[in-house]
Amino acid sequence: MNEFNKVDKIGQEKAVRIIQQLFPRYDIMQHYDCSRTDIDLTGYTGDKCVTYTIECKDRKYTTEYLVENGALIEIDKFNALRENRVKEKFNKAIYFNTTIDGYVIYDLTNT
Repeated sequence: MNEFNKVDKIGQEKAVRIIQQLFPRYDIMQHYDCSRTDIDLTGYTGDKCVTYTIECKDRKYTTEYLVENGALIEIDKFNALRENRVKEKFNKAIYFNTTIDGYVIYDLTNT
């Protein structure tokens, strides 16, 4: 596993722990090894289904800093989130940033 994939795995593991607490009944599929998005989180309500396509980033900032200043996302990652959302109309595009003291989640679905 290269350095990029190691860092990506750390960010995903932090995000997955939080996601499992927030959404314990959702199915989580993680993507490693050069995938353009990190996690698909799928939930079911009766005959309806929604999938959140998630890009994770572990930040060395505080939550307050990200709330006040926002977070950068690479254009190719943003486009990958958007492409997955367009392919599956039920998809939501989520940017999940873990921080040194918590997390900040951005819904990019309609951005």
